[in-house]
Amino acid sequence: MWVGENGIDVVYPSGNTVFIPRAMVVKAINMLINRRKLTVDDVHFEITNEYRTRTDKLMAVLRKLPGVTIGRFPRVLYYNTP
Repeated sequence: MWVGENGIDVVYPSGNTVFIPRAMVVKAINMLINRRKLTVDDVHFEITNEYRTRTDKLMAVLRKLPGVTIGRFPRVLYYNTP
């Protein structure tokens, strides 16, 4: 994964990449903090505009943030303040 000013490039072992624009990352973080939870459908329909590859990668990026935990069914991220 490469983080730059314009967004994040997620690099696959094959060398292919998926770019996640900065605006999507910022919107997702703000939604997660404000709502305290974010489902895969929230990300898919409200942030990544139904671009499946970006949805999965953005969820993976968000779950690495401090205070974020993941629920499996349905796939949902929870933000827990310290």
